Amino acid sequence: MSVDRAAWGWCPSVLRPMPLDDGLMVRIRVPGGALTAVQAEGLAGLAERFGAGFIELTNRANLQLRGLSEAEHGALVPELEALGLAAIDRTPSGRVNITQSPFRDAEAAGVAVSLAEALAEVGYKALPQKFGFVVDMGAERVLADVPGDIRIEGAEGGVIVRASGAETGVVTDDPVGTALALARWFRDSGLIGADGRGRMAEHVDSVPDEWCGGVRPNAARQVRTEGPEWLRAEGDRLAPDTLRAGLVSGVAELRVTPFRALYLPEVASAGVADNKAGMTSGGLSGNAV
Repeated sequence: MSVDRAAWGWCPSVLRPMPLDDGLMVRIRVPGGALTAVQAEGLAGLAERFGAGFIELTNRANLQLRGLSEAEHGALVPELEALGLAAIDRTPSGRVNITQSPFRDAEAAGVAVSLAEALAEVGYKALPQKFGFVVDMGAERVLADVPGDIRIEGAEGGVIVRASGAETGVVTDDPVGTALALARWFRDSGLIGADGRGRMAEHVDSVPDEWCGGVRPNAARQVRTEGPEWLRAEGDRLAPDTLRAGLVSGVAELRVTPFRALYLPEVASAGVADNKAGMTSGGLSGNAV
């Protein structure tokens, strides 16, 4: 039986799988946007035991397992819960997505954590299920092409909150509070359809001027997923052995990205340190450009 993807008005989760042509599919929202080494090893094993034998990487920085039977799904859920990979689905905000830059610093990571905590407390159950936040606070944006409805971004004036689709946003010292206030406006705006669907960009002309500010976000750049700090999927499929290959000595964090790849910040930092050591020792003398 063919499944009409265009009819999707809800998002699958670990607890609520979606039926597809090849079986059930579960979507895993990784807490904090990063797998620990234990979670990565466990997930690789689960992908081998259940379903199609691979892990899908989505363009909103989530993971998916598919091709599951009903019995396999029933056995999989407690194993994912034991790994801490079903926790978000147990919260009132489990339907809302937060996508973070893989290059986030401590400040940006803190904003994402505070946003997730605030959403879990308040719930915002009336928001559409595909509603999402994007946290992209770097000197250059890397998530400009990633779907989202409310964007927390770096700008010349500091940090802005911007309605997706608007050219400018509002400078704020409280990005979480400002983003939640904009979410409340959208929730109460009457722009969400009777079917529960609604995206900010589709209604950007209705966003009040007070939310459009006048400050543009930082310039955007494309990310190239090359180098040892990236675990790249084939298409959108990551093999269990590829995931295990990222568990080199010292790797404690594997960041899920919307670029069909996982990012290993500790490997990237080690590479920078090695390059600096080479420059200090003269290894790159005369070759700088």
